[in-house]
Amino acid sequence: MKTRMRQGNWEALAPYARSIREAVFIQEQGVSADLEDDGKDGGLNHEVIFKGETPAATGRLDLKGKIGRVAVLRQYRRCGMGSLVMNALEGIAKSKGLETVSVHAQTAVIPFYQKLGYELSGEEFIEAGIPHRSMLKKLI
Repeated sequence: MKTRMRQGNWEALAPYARSIREAVFIQEQGVSADLEDDGKDGGLNHEVIFKGETPAATGRLDLKGKIGRVAVLRQYRRCGMGSLVMNALEGIAKSKGLETVSVHAQTAVIPFYQKLGYELSGEEFIEAGIPHRSMLKKLI
């Protein structure tokens, strides 16, 4: 199956991104729908990776360089989908002249972000009932 990427705004990508985020965050991780839908998607840059016709991975980037809502469907993990999302969002950040990007990483996936060049920043905190750490990456 062919892998393809699609960048765009929330209006264009919401049906695809929402299906991935609901499966990963709400169903799998038990995050409440109210917390997952924080009302910040409009006006942000979004990325969806498709495997064939199936939306498989997603993430978003805000104007300050914060990457968030990175999610990969379980059956597509460990095959490069997360890296594709992160690389695409970092590319958008670079194109907007940002020098750094940040992410609130769930502690369980800190090694994934470290392999992509992110460094820990700050102490552990709880977000949506899940332990996280802030991480930063210099783009230049």
